[in-house]
Amino acid sequence: PELTRPFFASMRMDLERTEHDQESFDRYVYGSAEVVGLMCLRAFVHRAGRPTFDGTVLVDGARALGAAFQKVNFLRDLHADFEVLGRSYFPGVDIRSFDEATKERLVADVQSDLDLAARTVRLLPADARNAVGLAHALFQELNDRIAATPADRLVTTRVRV
Repeated sequence: PELTRPFFASMRMDLERTEHDQESFDRYVYGSAEVVGLMCLRAFVHRAGRPTFDGTVLVDGARALGAAFQKVNFLRDLHADFEVLGRSYFPGVDIRSFDEATKERLVADVQSDLDLAARTVRLLPADARNAVGLAHALFQELNDRIAATPADRLVTTRVRV
C-alpha cells in the first residue's frame, strides 16, 4: 500500500490537474515513476532470494531511475501533453516560451537522476542488472538526443531512439 497508494494518486491527478507547481510535480513523479522503480527493486531482490538490501543506496537509485524515465517522457511529449492533452508537467514551463536555457536545466536534472541510478545498477541482483542497465542506456541516449535537439524543435517533435 505504501507504493500503490501514491501510484494511484498520481494517476488520478491526470484526470483533473493540468499544471503542476513544484510540490505537486514532486508528488506526481514520486507516485507515477519512483514507486515503480521501488516496486521493481522489491521484485528483483525477492526473486534473488535476498531477505534485505541496502535500502539507502538501492532505494535512491531505483527512485532516481524512475524519475529520470518519467522526466524524459515529459520532455519527449511536450507538444502532445500541452497541445493535445492541455497539460504542463514541469513547474513554470510553458512550451510557448520554451528556450535553450530551460531545456538545458531540465536535461541537467534528468542527467543527475541518471548518474545516481548508474552508480547503483551494479548493485542489483545479477539477473536484473543487464535489463535495468539496458533500460538506463536507452534513456541515457534519449536524454542525449533531447540535449542535442534545439528547444524550438523539441516542442514540435518527439525524440526517438
